[in-house]
Amino acid sequence: MPLRNFLIRFAADALYALRTRALTSGNGRLIVFTGTSGKTLARTATAHALKKAGAKVVSPPFGYTNELGIVLAMLGIAGPLRLLSPHGVRRALTESIREPTFVLVEIGADWRMDVPWLTRRFPVAGIGIASIDTDEWARRHEDILRDKVALARALEESGFICWSTSNPSASLLTSSLAAAGADKAAFYTADAGKGEVRVAVGDKDWRFDVLVEPGIYAEAIGMATVFLEALGLEGALNERLFTDYAPPAERFRIRTLASGGTLITDTYKSVPFCMSRVLSQALSQRASKRIAVVTPMHPVHLNQADHYERMGALLSKFDAVYLVGFSTRLKDHLKLTKPAADIAPSEIGSMLSEEGTEGVLVVVKGAGRYGLTEHLKQY
Repeated sequence: MPLRNFLIRFAADALYALRTRALTSGNGRLIVFTGTSGKTLARTATAHALKKAGAKVVSPPFGYTNELGIVLAMLGIAGPLRLLSPHGVRRALTESIREPTFVLVEIGADWRMDVPWLTRRFPVAGIGIASIDTDEWARRHEDILRDKVALARALEESGFICWSTSNPSASLLTSSLAAAGADKAAFYTADAGKGEVRVAVGDKDWRFDVLVEPGIYAEAIGMATVFLEALGLEGALNERLFTDYAPPAERFRIRTLASGGTLITDTYKSVPFCMSRVLSQALSQRASKRIAVVTPMHPVHLNQADHYERMGALLSKFDAVYLVGFSTRLKDHLKLTKPAADIAPSEIGSMLSEEGTEGVLVVVKGAGRYGLTEHLKQY
């Protein structure tokens, strides 16, 4: 375990030991979002729906929640906190959840091994499993699925687990969870139409008006629907429930440039599944010219050359490709069929001014790394 992760877990364990009584009061009901891709969108959509239904909700403003973040959230502290400051120490040692509250966190990313830590400390009220990559890249499938089974076994008596029937690993999940929580499973389908999302759970179905891009957020809205229905808040499920849903602006955004072009930015760590999804999404958009700006993927421990070659196959379909921070070895793995240009983060603005004219689509994947976000602020 890296030293930073060890220190975070040590601090979490120390705080848990000091605040065990408050953390196990039962006021905070933990809802966990896990999977390769889609955790943050599902969590924010569910938090939005629960709040609209009148429930108390704690949902950290950032994405992935480490062990210390989980303990703080279960104490009702969701925002950034300087734990080593006097104010931070006082809050961590005195604050607690004093009334029934849903605590929403993201754990169990493919490259992390935090599920056993959580299940030894907290019961789980609900589990939402976002898309799971069918191709191994960080850990073996059997290890990742073992984590999902461990979560299912930590469910409260009234707890439940859900995933979409379109989840790439839906059949694997069903078979793996057959002996641990599948009897509490809720399967759903989510389809996008123009300005709307339709969700079906068993013999029930709902239609929601949305202002966000429906094709991107359908799965998240579907999962939020399952949670409200399963938690007895079905009365809030009306067609305008998500009209004011605003997903995290720093994650996935589609906007129009002043020059008339379209800019798609996705700041998520570039795991193979997410990279393929975003590039495919961009290629499906109508445009006179498509441009891709990409950073290297999150460290790929398994089948690295294969994953980069697949990434390169998609990039080769773009009219222009710009690479940020790629080593010579990673460039070789791409096996691009056309030349690509290296670009520094500080040069992104001038490139957009030159290339981002009307009819042109620019996709920036991994914008949260290498300082790209700062250079994209004006756009």
